[in-house]
Amino acid sequence: MIRKAPLGQFLSGNPFPNGLTDGLFYREKMRAIHRVAPAAIEGPTLEIGGGRSGLASILYPNADIVTLDLDPELGRLQPPWARSTFVCGDACVLPFADDSFDVATLFDVLEHIEDDRRAAQEALRVVRPGGYVLVSTPEAGWHYPYFRIMKPYCPHESELMREWGHVRRGYRDPE
Repeated sequence: MIRKAPLGQFLSGNPFPNGLTDGLFYREKMRAIHRVAPAAIEGPTLEIGGGRSGLASILYPNADIVTLDLDPELGRLQPPWARSTFVCGDACVLPFADDSFDVATLFDVLEHIEDDRRAAQEALRVVRPGGYVLVSTPEAGWHYPYFRIMKPYCPHESELMREWGHVRRGYRDPE
């Protein structure tokens, strides 16, 4: 049995401590992820689009973690706490057998994937029956932190989205 990290440990392991992500919004998102994550799991976890975050490793500190990302460079940039095996691959064509994982995570990744439905289907395919797929995405109306205030001084929103690799702003409730 692999237990979830206590909330304080999970929050203090924030992988991107800076002015934008240390704010209230980011902390609340991390609390929500912790709240919906299962308290204990039996087997490995797949972090889809994990890049260099290591969030799954912080959430389940004793689990076997596989981090999948499209960018091979990110495999060399894994943080020390991300005790994961890095696999370069496409979220829409996961290179794993059916029912391989107890948990698959898609933390702030679907908005970067053109065929987001296919990526979600693939996550469901590789998670064993009774397992979990944990998803977080920005809300469609959310404009990057402080964007409204800084809009006169910032690049156009579409340029920011491109720079951050977004193919859509986010999602609305029924999506």
